This record gives sequence, C-alpha cells and structure tokens, in this order.
Amino acid sequence: TGISLFKGLLNPFHHPLTCFQIVSHKILRWLTLLLLCLLLILNLLLIKGTVYSLLLWPQIIFYVLAMLGGIFYLLNLRSNLFYLPFYFLAINLAATLGIVEFFRGRAKASW
Repeated sequence: TGISLFKGLLNPFHHPLTCFQIVSHKILRWLTLLLLCLLLILNLLLIKGTVYSLLLWPQIIFYVLAMLGGIFYLLNLRSNLFYLPFYFLAINLAATLGIVEFFRGRAKASW
C-alpha cells in the first residue's frame, strides 16, 4: 500500500534511481513466486534444449527439497537443507497472497 501512495516515484524519467530501487527491492521481490512459476513453465517448454534440461534439474531438486521441508515442518522436525527452501517459498507465497488481498481491497497493514 505504501507504493500506491507514491506512484510518482515510479516514473524512471523523473526519479531514475528511486524508481530502480523500488522496482528491484520491492516490486520484483513481491513477484518472485510468479516469476518462479513462469521460469518452471518456460523450462518445461524448452526442455528439448540441453542447456534448459540442465537448468531444470536444480529447479526440480529445489522444489522437492521445499516439499520435504513442508513435511518436516508439519512433523516438527528441523533440517536446514529442507527448511530453507520451504521457508523461501512460504514467504513468497505469503507476499503473493498479500498482493492479491491488496487488489481485492482487503489489505491490512500491520506490524
């Protein structure tokens, strides 16, 4: 909601450095989950290329580790190998849900 109050700062012609900082530190961070999903879809579509198949495997391994992290979390077990990917995806899911709530007009800002 803070950015919606200062839309003028998103004009790269008037505030190039501030615009870059907002986009790179806020907006792209909020869109991380969407970009990760897009990356997975594009990797699957381009799998016939050897480079893309090589890039797909680490991505699949990361998601498997995240799913195992979710299972470990539910079982109250801790392992950084599994928990960190799970946590990364969980906070990005929360950011995405927050954006959806904002556009639905139901966002609440609280600390």
